[in-house]
Amino acid sequence: MRRFDVDRDQPRPAMVLDDATIALYLDGQMTFWMQGHYVIGRGDLLLVPAGMPHYVVEAVRADARGVSLSLASLPDGPREA
Repeated sequence: MRRFDVDRDQPRPAMVLDDATIALYLDGQMTFWMQGHYVIGRGDLLLVPAGMPHYVVEAVRADARGVSLSLASLPDGPREA
């Protein structure tokens, strides 16, 4: 589990992660770009799919807890889409 604690007034470069990430926002507010701009705040759940470019545009006291999910670590076998 990761903790995200962000204050940012300038965008940072786009990131692309190998794993999907889920983050629950506990406090503050953040403007986030992922194929469009989103304003995220307390109680919002954010899912970033693996390989999806994204970045934080602006954040004020954004406090979140996140988990990365690696599908590559699952055993081989049938998977339903």
